[in-house]
Amino acid sequence: MAGSRRVSGIRTLPVVAVAAVAALVLALAMIGAPGTAAGEIPRVWHVAVGGTGDCAQVACATIDTAYQRAAPGDVVEVAAGTYPDQVLSPRQVEGPTILVRPEAGAAVTLGAVVVYGQGVTLSGMVVGPLTLGETAVRAGFDSVTVIAPDRQALTLRRGSRDVFVTRSRLLGGADHDRIQVQGAVDALLEGNLVGGTTLSPGSTAHVDCLQVLAADGLVVRGNTFFACATQTVLVQDSFGWGVQRVRFERNVIQDCGQRDPACSAVFAVHLGTPGTTWVHNTVAGAVLVLAGAPQTMRANIFGALLFDWSDLERLCFGSTVVDNLLTTNCPPHVLGRRPNRGNLVGRATFVDDPAARPGPEGPDLHLQAGSAGIDAVGGGTTAEGGPGDTWAHEHHEHGEHGEHGEHGEHDGPDGPGTSATDIDGQALLGPADMGADEWVPVGDGAPTPTP
Repeated sequence: MAGSRRVSGIRTLPVVAVAAVAALVLALAMIGAPGTAAGEIPRVWHVAVGGTGDCAQVACATIDTAYQRAAPGDVVEVAAGTYPDQVLSPRQVEGPTILVRPEAGAAVTLGAVVVYGQGVTLSGMVVGPLTLGETAVRAGFDSVTVIAPDRQALTLRRGSRDVFVTRSRLLGGADHDRIQVQGAVDALLEGNLVGGTTLSPGSTAHVDCLQVLAADGLVVRGNTFFACATQTVLVQDSFGWGVQRVRFERNVIQDCGQRDPACSAVFAVHLGTPGTTWVHNTVAGAVLVLAGAPQTMRANIFGALLFDWSDLERLCFGSTVVDNLLTTNCPPHVLGRRPNRGNLVGRATFVDDPAARPGPEGPDLHLQAGSAGIDAVGGGTTAEGGPGDTWAHEHHEHGEHGEHGEHGEHDGPDGPGTSATDIDGQALLGPADMGADEWVPVGDGAPTPTP
């Protein structure tokens, strides 16, 4: 790809992508009927440790007290300090969302936070375990650091709707998953760094970075998930409520790399339910597709794509596998049969060694110069050696479009419903690269060092 910059280190969203997510959060805050009138300065409510006031002239003690008194579009500012657990009680908020943030320059640490209310964003704080409860609507967390060493870090419960967690860090811990989606509707996970969760000696817990156990509309975009003890990502209809309209796009996912008793995952991704869509993800590790769970997979890099041997040919043919770089147990005659086209059999070359344990800030899985998968979307060959058909052409013919347009999705150069940028915010200049990263040469092609 011709270009002018190259960013190494897929860890958090860069400036371009941060601006995009910030614009999304701002847009969510301005949707609907007016609260604070247009052009007016939002009213600011105040919270402080030991506060005894009405939250207006004198600070009150809890975020919920201020939230219940705030009008749509108002701001709740939290003074520096360490606070106990916070519960935001149910209330309806129609119109602009209420923003909860630290006072300027303040370091704020909260205990566990449970949100049952509507129209609220908590931003910029260190927090304990997070829950978006059954009545949470248009609610979420942006730019928070979650500290949950011995508990699950984030839960999105059934009944929550239009909820989000963006640009946040959910790292470390032992014996507990980092994120569980338990039936949320139209949820967004974007730009987060999630992983490094291990097993304690003697523990038999099942520990994943992300478990999608029930969902109706979930976009997982631009995240880095890595090194959780059992699996990195698990998608499985565990409650019988269904898993549908789930899309993974531009994520970096790595297994444990070097395995030991604390982190011994065999699969990076475990897909036990049908119908998820995977577009431009980089997975350093194996993806297991179980019987009865055909998927749609396009322009990804997979260390290995393994279909359940008990129903191998039906699963391979039932899935749509287009323009991916992979190794696979799918028979060549099936992998090259419509709708499967344009796949390359091989491995990518990354900045970090995917066989090594990722560091505490996650792996650097940017492509290196000369890697397989560069400039390959729409230009690969089938397993039988014929020219690959492009996803954009085939899906445009059938009138398919990307899901979750409400979350800011666009039609990128790879076809309807695809992102116009890579995980770093780098524009895609077709033909695009496979995976989450768009490799861009600078000068002689050497990557720009991480600042």
